[in-house]
Amino acid sequence: MSNTRDGGYLVVGVEQTESGSFKLEGISDELLGKISLDDLKRKIIDSGSPRPDIDLHQIEFEGRTFLLMTVRPSSRRPVICVAARGAESNGGSRAGVIYYRTGAAESAPATATDWEEIITRFYAEERVRALSEAKSAGLLVSTEDRDAVQLRADAEMFDAEIEEFR
Repeated sequence: MSNTRDGGYLVVGVEQTESGSFKLEGISDELLGKISLDDLKRKIIDSGSPRPDIDLHQIEFEGRTFLLMTVRPSSRRPVICVAARGAESNGGSRAGVIYYRTGAAESAPATATDWEEIITRFYAEERVRALSEAKSAGLLVSTEDRDAVQLRADAEMFDAEIEEFR
């Protein structure tokens, strides 16, 4: 989700049925007793490079406990999976792979088309960021100012050339 424009949310404790609807299951007390939110967050953050920006919260809803993970879009894309987690066929990840959200709202290894989109978006975002920083630093001038500077430079060059003939 870090490689998408908007990031996303992941709710642990919700089951998707065969019909595509969602069933609120919650997380068992046994499982909750085995996990530490801080440890889980650290493992998730350490699995990507650059590190994904996430928040992880335990929430109560209708008498059940869920984990809510908020994933913000990365300011430095693409985020690459650097640590394998579980079997890929069972929702795990493979080191060295860039995962991308598909139209079916699932993560899958990025395709060539995904790569093209990631790279195109990356360069567009970097260009905007660089221009914004240059403008903030006073390194860019408006078109009007640039034209005035060019006219002064042209006039000075003309005056210098005329001076050679005097």
